[in-house]
Amino acid sequence: MSKKALEWAMTPYSRERLKRGWWSRIQYLIALVAEYENRIVGYAQIFKYQNPRLREISDLLIYLQQDFHNVGLGTAMTIYLIELARNEGLHRIGLSVVKDNKIAIHMYEK
Repeated sequence: MSKKALEWAMTPYSRERLKRGWWSRIQYLIALVAEYENRIVGYAQIFKYQNPRLREISDLLIYLQQDFHNVGLGTAMTIYLIELARNEGLHRIGLSVVKDNKIAIHMYEK
């Protein structure tokens, strides 16, 4: 992962950190947490806009601990999030990625 991507990653992951970031807006999120050996190794979310004009549009965000890159976890989480979003009637998902984060770009292109 690039240094710029690491700046955005907000690691280390913890239940407390995720609760602080998510809890106040949980009604606007579809969220997943990946855990391995009792530690959080990644999280992903789709933010559901509440503006009536944007109600069926959302943004995807995913972070994985570096040890879990290139093992299929990001792809699996993304596929599941997209399925959940479709079930909620969302039809457009956007995302942003740091341009030198080649691993993430490769996953998103799949």
